[in-house]
Amino acid sequence: WSDGDYSIEEMVAGAHEYGHDYLVISDHAAGPGVFGDSGLSDEEIRDQIEAIEAVAAETPIAVLTGIEANIGSDGSVGKTDREMLAALDVVIASPHADIGDGADRTDRLVAAIEHPEVDILGHPSGRLLNQRPAMEFDPAAIGQAAADNSVALEVNANPHRLDLWGRAVATAIEEGAKIAINTDAHGPGEFAYQRFGVHTARRGWATAEDVLNTRDVEGLWSFLE
Repeated sequence: WSDGDYSIEEMVAGAHEYGHDYLVISDHAAGPGVFGDSGLSDEEIRDQIEAIEAVAAETPIAVLTGIEANIGSDGSVGKTDREMLAALDVVIASPHADIGDGADRTDRLVAAIEHPEVDILGHPSGRLLNQRPAMEFDPAAIGQAAADNSVALEVNANPHRLDLWGRAVATAIEEGAKIAINTDAHGPGEFAYQRFGVHTARRGWATAEDVLNTRDVEGLWSFLE
């Protein structure tokens, strides 16, 4: 509903065909840096929750509600009301602006991780390969914060991102953090990006036990709760 070209039904059908047992629909919430100012308002998020639940009732895989909220320069998470975030199954917080200035942004990311409704820290550096440099941060510090707050760190499998990368993955899991290998799929064909995320996690010596979405849906719920 924000920056994709496919319906919820098409994304769920594609995930099922690809072999997934579950799918999280996580469009962008409104916020600075979101592509084309396309983020959803709280009212639109409420409407989408209802739409996702209607699709989930008719499909053989589990479909969870979610949102990708922007991390502000001060570490705040989006403009979305906290009660609204609490109503969602999965909340991803990701940086989209104030990224490539060379300043260390560890405190900004740790503040987002400590937000009580955040479940996953998305593409932590905000980098776009050959387009935008990575935001500077201490992987050990965000790994420790993620472990302490039961927040997973994303390995974004889109080949333009690969964020986190191998060395950062290794450091984070040494601190006890879990990672989530996510395709950032904007269309059903992009579920195949998963292999790039798997290769990236392996470069960080991650095992299946370190990866949140190697779990079945009950195991995922146990982490989220």
